[in-house]
Amino acid sequence: VRKDRINIFETIFINFYFLPFKQALRLPILVYGKLRMNSIQGDIYLDVDKISKGIVKINARNDSSSGSGGETEISLNHGTIIFKGRAQIGRGCKILVYNNGVVQFGSYFHCMNMNNIGCCNKIIIGDYVTIGHQNQIFDTDFHFIVNDKFVSKPNSCPVIIGDNVWLTNRTSIM
Repeated sequence: VRKDRINIFETIFINFYFLPFKQALRLPILVYGKLRMNSIQGDIYLDVDKISKGIVKINARNDSSSGSGGETEISLNHGTIIFKGRAQIGRGCKILVYNNGVVQFGSYFHCMNMNNIGCCNKIIIGDYVTIGHQNQIFDTDFHFIVNDKFVSKPNSCPVIIGDNVWLTNRTSIM
């Protein structure tokens, strides 16, 4: 499978596995090259007015001079991804959603190569957001600290990125 072409097998799988049959028939999610799905125990929703082919493009080639980034990885371990409109996710990105976490991408979301998103609570990204290369957005610090009674405090908090935002390269949001 060439990474700049639509991977018809993974495109059909992701559409018909996650979306209602009537939506899946239109192939609104296109997968380019290889997509690694580490866990599929979650949900993907399209919250759009009109379903059409290619609303969401995953592992898509972009006009970047940055490295190719390899294959994109999505892991839905009891988590949910919601697309509110057109979205393009570049190569080599990792989206990990677990513990009933929710990641919501607004309309006209554009993500370049090699970005990481980790969610165990909630990450909401607004409309017309562009994310450069090699960024990370996490709603947790992944560290659990316990007191003397071995009770841990919450280690996550929602991350909300508003509309019309551009994140430059190598930014960390936690």
